[in-house]
Amino acid sequence: MADLTLAVGAGALKTTIVCTAALYVKYLACLVAQAGKSFPASARAPEDKVFDSDKTREQKWGKDTSGLSSEEIEADARWRRIVGNDVESIPFGVIVMWGTLLKNGSNLVHQRATISYTLARYFHTLLYINKIPVPRFLSWIVGHLSVLTLLWNSLRSVDVPVIGTKN
Repeated sequence: MADLTLAVGAGALKTTIVCTAALYVKYLACLVAQAGKSFPASARAPEDKVFDSDKTREQKWGKDTSGLSSEEIEADARWRRIVGNDVESIPFGVIVMWGTLLKNGSNLVHQRATISYTLARYFHTLLYINKIPVPRFLSWIVGHLSVLTLLWNSLRSVDVPVIGTKN
């Protein structure tokens, strides 16, 4: 078996660093927003009452929704789903971005797929917040197609027969 030579393009490296930072900042912003929406829905731990601006509101793990508006409950649920979707997608996306950076068929393809994935995650969240389902689904698809593109771009550069290679 031949040795595998790793090559990292400067542009692809910079793009991967910037997109990783952008995805983390997005994730952190979503966590903060979700935490803020959990207080009005009484979905925090009882001891978290000390952090609530409304000191009269009881925090009940979200188990007692009596007296809450449907908007408060929905906002909490919506943000929990946004964060949950990020937790499901972003770690795999970032692992694939960095893993395929080490060996890829085209640095330009790597850069474009990495940017596409990052933008798709941002759009997915913005569309989820604004209750726009079809474009949200399309952004979810674009994100996953971007990850698959990264994998394809990497696989075609090594001695593994995949569609679109000359192996």
